[in-house]
Amino acid sequence: MSKVKKNILTLVIAILVSLVAIEGILRIFETQSYFVLWFVNKDGMTIYKPNTDKYILDSEDLKYHRTKVNSLGFLGETFDEEKVSSTLRIVVLGDSYVGVTGIDYDKIFPYLLTKKIQDLIFANPSSTYNKVEVLNFGMGGVSTVDEMQYYAKYAQKYHPDAVVLSFFLGNDTLDNSLNYEHKDAFLSSKEAWNTVPQYESTQLKSFVTLKNKIYRTAASIRFADRVVRSSPKLNSFAVKLGLYRSPVKGENGLDIISSHFYYYLDPLDAERAQYLKFSSDLLNNFKKQLDKDGVKFALMFIPEGMTVDNNLVNSFKNDHPKLKAKDINFNPKGMEDKLIAALDPSIKILNLRATMEKQESENKEMYKGGTGHFTEGGHEVTAEVLSSFIFTSFFK
Repeated sequence: MSKVKKNILTLVIAILVSLVAIEGILRIFETQSYFVLWFVNKDGMTIYKPNTDKYILDSEDLKYHRTKVNSLGFLGETFDEEKVSSTLRIVVLGDSYVGVTGIDYDKIFPYLLTKKIQDLIFANPSSTYNKVEVLNFGMGGVSTVDEMQYYAKYAQKYHPDAVVLSFFLGNDTLDNSLNYEHKDAFLSSKEAWNTVPQYESTQLKSFVTLKNKIYRTAASIRFADRVVRSSPKLNSFAVKLGLYRSPVKGENGLDIISSHFYYYLDPLDAERAQYLKFSSDLLNNFKKQLDKDGVKFALMFIPEGMTVDNNLVNSFKNDHPKLKAKDINFNPKGMEDKLIAALDPSIKILNLRATMEKQESENKEMYKGGTGHFTEGGHEVTAEVLSSFIFTSFFK
């Protein structure tokens, strides 16, 4: 063997040994076991693995939290479908702010709502209810479209008296846009919603591909994925390579920001404006369908952590001078107001923005790291405000 070939072989072996060593180190500091909680059921819907009771590492605070999944595949206890008239039953729908795995399951706001609403109901001498049940049908990574399907397929069977749907402008509008081609179905009756395959489940099934098998197997790939997703420029490059889902086409020169931030830009381009309207139309149709079922409807807006802190918003603007150069305003609250303005005036709306801004002004940490999902304190405050809102809106 020539000297050159020996050197190449030595280099290859050294690289392989280094990669194995890096993989081993990352596995030690990542998790003891990589656990996939999501599961596609016989209905073709994404759920959590039924009857799971496990401590799972959260990527935001790097702590283990207890996640308890019922027999249906959603967080919390298992309930009987049948309900007696003296039981007040409330269903909560939403994404990862509701289907929470980064906080112990009994410290998230849907769980806390039961006692808080019960205390208000029992203190009301005219109430005919003697029991309160809050069912959590939240699921990480889903959109309003998915939440409508969860209601039609599962939650409706539990005969709720009221439904609370949480909306996160940070990505719900973007996720809803992925189903825009099926808008006629989702702006129609509940029966039509269930004819559309769930986008989330079709993505999850792609885990059979080699790319995702490697992701599930290798801690080093998962680490690289987190690094790339945290950088808008690297994320954009990965999209161009076909490694990530392509976002809605962005404005020229604005690929320096994360794709969901496009919905915070004022004015929106025509394409995103129609998707923002689509989200309002979905919520209006959901209200109409719940009215037919005799179910009360409350909509809760969850603001992104960064946007309730003016210092963070101003810092973002300063870090992205191209926004100013193109005469585009980074205006999360403005986009939120536009979406709300297009809603049916009869919808009961709780916007948590003022609440979270007040808490942050008092230096109370409502979001993990200031910009992530809710902390335990954030869930406690949300439960307190939401329970009062539900009681005064419907059951006082």
